[in-house]
Amino acid sequence: MPSKIKVTMWKISWNYIPTLANPKLKRVVVEAWCPRCRQTEEDSIHIFRQCPTTEEVWRYLSLDWVLNTSIQNAWKWLNWVFNQGINEQCCLFCCGLWLIWSNRNQLLYENKITSSRDISRQITSYNLKLQGLEEKLRICEEGRLHNQDEQRMRVTIHFDVTFDQNFFRSASGLVV
Repeated sequence: MPSKIKVTMWKISWNYIPTLANPKLKRVVVEAWCPRCRQTEEDSIHIFRQCPTTEEVWRYLSLDWVLNTSIQNAWKWLNWVFNQGINEQCCLFCCGLWLIWSNRNQLLYENKITSSRDISRQITSYNLKLQGLEEKLRICEEGRLHNQDEQRMRVTIHFDVTFDQNFFRSASGLVV
């Protein structure tokens, strides 16, 4: 998985995702309605499970089983999904969460409305792209292992830090 998806998953699992419910708790905003459906307050569970658009996305992807639980804690829900699903489903699920979040932000900040059908197509397309990259990486790894047998390479990494007392600045350097 790319780092952007891993970071999004981490934020969702720890409830660090900046939903509208979080600033409402801190009294920064007064209303926290879901920008898509305007039916209820927007929290992690609503965005990724209960919003009608999201429910349709999971159905289009044949992942509607992720909705079949009463777990209301994001961490426990994610763990449940990963325990229930096979590897391909979990990868598709992670891509889905990331793209659902991205499309929510486009709606909120750019006023760009995307249908659930289009979101599911984006998820499928992105997942296929990742699978293609994984295959290319595997082929490159096989070629690299073959080349390493023929020619051993040595890599040295030098790292240094310093502190300039005249300007009260620290600096670091890395040479490979």
